[in-house]
Amino acid sequence: MSKISAILVTLAIIFIAILGFQMMKDPYKILPIDEKQPANLTAFDFQNWHEFSAPSGTFKVLLPGLPQRATENVDDPKTQEKRKYDMYVAQQDNGTIFMISLITFPGLGSVEEEHEILKQIMNDMVASNSSNKLNRTEEGDYKGHPSIDFSIENGELTIDAKAFIVSEMLYVLTRIIKSKNYTRGEFLFFVNSFELIPQSGKISAPVQVR
Repeated sequence: MSKISAILVTLAIIFIAILGFQMMKDPYKILPIDEKQPANLTAFDFQNWHEFSAPSGTFKVLLPGLPQRATENVDDPKTQEKRKYDMYVAQQDNGTIFMISLITFPGLGSVEEEHEILKQIMNDMVASNSSNKLNRTEEGDYKGHPSIDFSIENGELTIDAKAFIVSEMLYVLTRIIKSKNYTRGEFLFFVNSFELIPQSGKISAPVQVR
């Protein structure tokens, strides 16, 4: 695991930092939160969502607002190669956070190693807080590549995530929502709107989650 340890640790640190921003009640929130929003949301106005295309030209997705971007370069502990981390974060007025995380690392050995990375991503997210409880997990397949879907509950918050690896790129799609506002439909809309943009003649299709 030494080859991927830096990747997992960095992603976990970023995830914890974003979660911390969400819970803070001071001016350092990612975006202003409207505390007057209804406590229980049963319907969503997706007409107000907009398509966002990554500057890299690798993907597009529907989001409720323009995302903020964070990048980080970390040395691989084994090869000392620089690895680039990209994270895009959009936040609704009610505090719900949507994240797209991308980590590129060449030389991934095998499908078994991909499975190991995906499971470790999930385990790291669960272990990031002692109050976290894994509610649901399902291993699957995304265009012939391993994927994992899972849901974590932590008191007032519920975290839904889908992670998969395509062409040596790790993608983690995440939503953090107040548990009192929880519906799975909004997360499915977000994930199913995610689409890889064809590169060098390769054809990509939208993610499909049920």
